[in-house]
Amino acid sequence: LVFLVVAVVAGFIASRVPPAQLRTLGWVAYGLAGVLLCLTFVPGLGYGVGGNNNWINLGGEGSMVRIQPAELAKLALVVWGSAVLANKRKLLDEPKHLVVPFVPFSLLLIGLVVLQKDLGTAIILGALMLALLWCVGAPWRVLGGLMGLVAIGAAVLVTTNTSRIARILGFLDPTSDPTGINHQPMQALYGLATGGWLGVGLGRSRQKWGSLAESHTDYVLAIIGEELGLIGTLVVLVLFVVLAWAGVRIALRSSTYFTRWVSAGITAWL
Repeated sequence: LVFLVVAVVAGFIASRVPPAQLRTLGWVAYGLAGVLLCLTFVPGLGYGVGGNNNWINLGGEGSMVRIQPAELAKLALVVWGSAVLANKRKLLDEPKHLVVPFVPFSLLLIGLVVLQKDLGTAIILGALMLALLWCVGAPWRVLGGLMGLVAIGAAVLVTTNTSRIARILGFLDPTSDPTGINHQPMQALYGLATGGWLGVGLGRSRQKWGSLAESHTDYVLAIIGEELGLIGTLVVLVLFVVLAWAGVRIALRSSTYFTRWVSAGITAWL
């Protein structure tokens, strides 16, 4: 409910910001995201969760008031990137104008997230970079080269980290290591299986009381499946389809290139 209230208020404020003003905030958003990402490396401010040093602890040691700058970086990349590419719209048929400054500055944000050891978020940022380039009509030779670069970088970062290799192997064999790397995925499956068709009832999940970590964020769908069953899970998936359809519809109906690319980029992110 706290997240919902914050989202509604932020959404209301954002809906009142004129697109032209939002466009001018592109570099501000990028700079703020970059500074916040850098602050995660400051002792006493940076806070690690699950091996990733990707949070800022605002209330000092022991405080639960934290923010994750990488989430702001996703939105900043879309808004800033759309503004930069819209400003150079008439020159985008030339690869150098298509790539510079968008790709190097995007890779800078991605590099900061990689240094936080958060490979998953870094891959999402890389995908957003490619999605924006695809939306503006980048040729396949440019997209293919960047996709290859991202794939090679991800492969190197995975193969040089034993924890990431274990997670990949666990994903490929979900029944292996049930008390280790696959403990949480199996607990999520137990929750979904317990829910059956209609679920055990709203608020009556048993998995969320300690068995399943991050039950309110990363594994929330398993709890929904347990409490509301297959029907509830399918409703969530349908809502995501509706959200994607609405985002694409807004992008296609946008009157400016900037709003079109922002809409498409945010839809790709979600």
